[in-house]
Amino acid sequence: MIRVLFVDDEPRLRSAWERLFAGQADFKLVGTLESADGLGDVAARVGADIIVLDLSMPGADPLEIVKQMSEKGSAARVVMYSGHCGIELMQSAFDAGAWAFVDKLAPTAELFDVLRRVAAGEVVLPPRLSIRRS
Repeated sequence: MIRVLFVDDEPRLRSAWERLFAGQADFKLVGTLESADGLGDVAARVGADIIVLDLSMPGADPLEIVKQMSEKGSAARVVMYSGHCGIELMQSAFDAGAWAFVDKLAPTAELFDVLRRVAAGEVVLPPRLSIRRS
């Protein structure tokens, strides 16, 4: 069972994802938050394996929180979830310690696939950052 904490400031989005997670046998949504404030403590308290974290919200800077959690050796793996998907922003997320970056406009199945891959220990790059070799 993959224990997920979902963090986004949009109440309707949190509600929708609560319903979507309920339909997945291999996931347990252990909580939702509307900001990154206190995220590290909450993630530890609920035993989150993965945190799905919106990149742009009021309150504490999500990237700074990810960096702090990474430096403290948090066991929770962070998947950034954002509608802002510029290359520099994605690089900043990975530099901070994120395990994956998913576009909010991606199909629902893509987020679940990424979460399963991250839970298995894989760092997942967005498709547009893939490298082709000739």
